[in-house]
Amino acid sequence: MLKLAMAGGERTFMTGYCVKCKTKDQEMKDVEVVQTKKGGWMGKGKCTVCGCGMCKMMSKDQADQAKEELTK
Repeated sequence: MLKLAMAGGERTFMTGYCVKCKTKDQEMKDVEVVQTKKGGWMGKGKCTVCGCGMCKMMSKDQADQAKEELTK
């Protein structure tokens, strides 16, 4: 689910599972939306706690919404 939140003064809007922290719904920073080789959509970012790389699979609608939020 995409949501707007504040993490350490920067705007984050995507949460995911951090493998290193083993925490669900961990906020991501430096998020970018990319299309996979097979045509799916994915949000890539870094964990706000440990800095580990994270990703979240998304639908086309969620990707469009995320791109719109990134351009604001």
